[in-house]
Amino acid sequence: MEKIPEPVVPTKDIEDVQRERGERRKRLKKKNQPPVKVYLGWGILWLGAVALVLFVVSSLQKQFAANNKNAPTVEERLSGEEREFYKQEYPLIARTFRNFLEARSTSQMAEFALKANQLDRKMTRYFKENSRKFSASDLKGNPTFWNVAFEESPGFVEVVWDGGKSGPVEAVFVKVDDSWVVDWEHFARYSTESWTVFRQRIGGTRKGVFRVYVEKVSEGEGSDFSQWLKVRIQPPYRNRERRRREASQAILLEGTDGIVSDFVHLFADREGQSEGYSELWSRDPEELRRATVELEWVQDPVTGEERMVIQKLLSEHWRSLDVENAASGESTEE
Repeated sequence: MEKIPEPVVPTKDIEDVQRERGERRKRLKKKNQPPVKVYLGWGILWLGAVALVLFVVSSLQKQFAANNKNAPTVEERLSGEEREFYKQEYPLIARTFRNFLEARSTSQMAEFALKANQLDRKMTRYFKENSRKFSASDLKGNPTFWNVAFEESPGFVEVVWDGGKSGPVEAVFVKVDDSWVVDWEHFARYSTESWTVFRQRIGGTRKGVFRVYVEKVSEGEGSDFSQWLKVRIQPPYRNRERRRREASQAILLEGTDGIVSDFVHLFADREGQSEGYSELWSRDPEELRRATVELEWVQDPVTGEERMVIQKLLSEHWRSLDVENAASGESTEE
């Protein structure tokens, strides 16, 4: 009779088998996962990179501050008679400007401004739409820019201070009866109408005089070899994005009435300009020119649509237009 083999009895009980299976799963899982050291390594590397960037930025800021600290001041850049003029007149100009900025009313402000007897109506209208942008506390130390336009008639002084968070504080001063006064129209970048109201043709506003930036879009010659330009008007806001957002459509300048040549001259290269004239333009964006212009909405004879046109280029700056008469004490009532 054939002998039946005995059944194989497992040498490990069920608990041992389950424990081994669990350990194998853990080993496989651990094998498939990146080691903790890898994570730590990448973390340390990332923190090191951040620290390096912060160190470089901090070093550059310190170097920039040191360079500014070591840079010559306005007075140190002047020589001879120019320095003597600065030492004598700057304290008087600074005192006038602080009194101007600290004035509590428009009438008090006008006491330190050019054409004081004409500013009441203009200031009243201006401050209905605008708040004061600077105060005396904004002025940080000595000026960062100083220019004496002694070749102009009458002469004037251009000064720029560091205004901290408020941005550069720019002003023009004219001497009247041995006292320095602020050209408020330049300082406020004053226009006879609100740019927003005029651009959107609100309330029937169709014409005005504006202090603006002018941007040249394109230029060329017609079939008769006459020159033409396309320009865009930007309001004189200090914020670049807001200026561009509220700019006019391109305006075509053509014909032989002289306005084209006026604007060609406006965009001429000024780098070779001799000393003794205004230099504030050198602080502006390269593609823009300061100007005071007369603008008007007119109906296009062909399309019937209204379009903005430039009637006159009144000046290539923002200073008061009748500053000569005002400085000499003559009446310039409008």
